[in-house]
Amino acid sequence: MSESELFFNAESKMANRTLLDYDNQKLTVLPSCLINSKNDLEAVTQWLNQYVSSVNTYKYYKKEARRLVLWCTYISGKYFTDLTVQDLEKFFDFLRSPDDSWIASKSEIRMGSKKLFCNSGLSGASFNAAVRAINSMFNYFVNAKYLDGNPIRLMRAYKSFSVDHGARKYQVRSRMLNEVEWNTLLRTMNEYPENTETEVARKNRTWFIIAMLYFLGLRINELATHSWSSFRKEDGKWWFYVKGKGGKEGHIPVNTNLMNVVELYRASIGKKIEPSICDTEYLLCNGRKPISIRLMYKLVKDLAGCAAMKFDSDSDSHKKLKLLSPHWLRHLSASHQDKLGIPATMIRDNHRHSSFQTTQIYLHSEDDSRYEEMQKMSIPISFPLAKEKLVSGRKLRVNVINAWNNEKLSENFFKSIEENILIDHEVIAIKRGLYDVVNGKTYGLKKIFKSSIEGINKEAEYRMLRISIDF
Repeated sequence: MSESELFFNAESKMANRTLLDYDNQKLTVLPSCLINSKNDLEAVTQWLNQYVSSVNTYKYYKKEARRLVLWCTYISGKYFTDLTVQDLEKFFDFLRSPDDSWIASKSEIRMGSKKLFCNSGLSGASFNAAVRAINSMFNYFVNAKYLDGNPIRLMRAYKSFSVDHGARKYQVRSRMLNEVEWNTLLRTMNEYPENTETEVARKNRTWFIIAMLYFLGLRINELATHSWSSFRKEDGKWWFYVKGKGGKEGHIPVNTNLMNVVELYRASIGKKIEPSICDTEYLLCNGRKPISIRLMYKLVKDLAGCAAMKFDSDSDSHKKLKLLSPHWLRHLSASHQDKLGIPATMIRDNHRHSSFQTTQIYLHSEDDSRYEEMQKMSIPISFPLAKEKLVSGRKLRVNVINAWNNEKLSENFFKSIEENILIDHEVIAIKRGLYDVVNGKTYGLKKIFKSSIEGINKEAEYRMLRISIDF
């Protein structure tokens, strides 16, 4: 494919009038230029060729470079060597608010449209990422002495386009599932129906995807592109060998819990229980072809959507789970490893971060200690508190009226409220019914709010139990 074919197509040529002639571009590059490029198209191609071994990076950079090339060709009429700060500002305005002729609908994109934008211009993270890509390309040209300078570096807002690790840490923190949300997600998956072969296959596949993303901290495209041969047993220990972002290779220890899921999943699809280095079939596939990343994404989103329904529609947990994406499980994996006391250097290696600074974005265990230490401070408070929000009483009795002698039903109910609502409240009495089923418990209260009582009632309602609560 020629450089021209790489960036242009019949659709763009028919819709626009060419302002530049790359075949006759007169370069004013420095004599010591380190790349053999006769024009901007060849220069961009040389830059892109660095990333051919990293398919996703190559595709993304090509898309962003194509936007700039077409803008220069059909709108600005300037070659890269002529672009100024003011020109780049106009280009960034174009990215945010392109003319309708450059925009295609999702259905048109799926049908093969090569227009530059889907539904609208860029904003937020997608805009910043686009600027970073163009900045990376211009830095390459400057280092290669193809350009004298990078105009983006002179722009006032340049810093806002770069990755701010401090801001990134708080962005990740807002996406981190708390214990109740994580347990709800897992419980929802356990409760998936198993009435038909299709339902069983869907449940098994979803379990496998969640387990792989969480225990190995994989990116979803890594899960989609690796085969069973990535599992290797060495000296009795299982490892997962992965080639990830930027072609970076790594090997991740396989948790025994994950190995159980792997063996169960393989059995469910008719494979030998243990993976083999000779098995080159994709981890998730239909026939010989891997299932699409879009389908994997949908399975995770569907699960998160079902879990969200277990919370009030206006609650933070509901909104957070509605937004959950597969990559959040990579964040959660790193955070949980940190809370379990796994050394930060090992977390870095498990997630194949290029720098320890990236790993620190996901580490929050010190916050718990910091919180506990801050509780040592106090002042005497004399103004009246909103005591009506507190429930009075030293003891709380919760009785299940209709457990139908079902030990598991009652046991799971009490376990859930103790782990998620009555945390650190001591059980001081247990009431047992027929066949020794626990039908009631009495808790010694420290402090409990009306919202907690409402939570207990909702948990019972969700499990279709009738309960009584008294103090």
